[in-house]
Amino acid sequence: MRDYDAVKAMVLGAHAALGGLDIVVANAGVPTRFEPLHEVDIGYWKRVISIDLDGVFHTLHAAAPAPARAEIGRDPHDLVDRGRRAPGERRALHRRQGRRHALTKVVARENARLGIRANVVAPGLIQTDIADGMLAQHGERLIKAIPLGRIGTPEEVAQLCVYLASDAAAWITGKVFHIDGGQW
Repeated sequence: MRDYDAVKAMVLGAHAALGGLDIVVANAGVPTRFEPLHEVDIGYWKRVISIDLDGVFHTLHAAAPAPARAEIGRDPHDLVDRGRRAPGERRALHRRQGRRHALTKVVARENARLGIRANVVAPGLIQTDIADGMLAQHGERLIKAIPLGRIGTPEEVAQLCVYLASDAAAWITGKVFHIDGGQW
């Protein structure tokens, strides 16, 4: 996700293999650490930004409609993003989330007239390998911070994504959907 040329090759390869693109999903991310700003390692910060923010930009830029690629430009694209909210005061690394959301709103406004939609799906703690590592490191306090009292499932996030990609969501663009058991 950090290498624009690799991302562009991936997008163009998918376009060629599939005969076009209907949906673009940019969901690469780095496991979250909960630490105060003054404890954040600079190398970790740069890795987070280069994957979580630049990766979204690279994906959207490579898939963006352009006169030279008009065959891509009329299909609806949905951005699916993995924003997370940190508990308590330890939110330093989550400032990137606002930048991704702002980028999505720009993409939505710039491309709405082409019928292209851009939305963010911002999951909370979801049953994944990353969540397993976070639970091992931070324990049950992560689950206790979720009002619904449990972590989410990939299927629950997928259902929201399917809805946003469907015609039923044809008038939704530029929005952030927090699917996090009530944390946000």
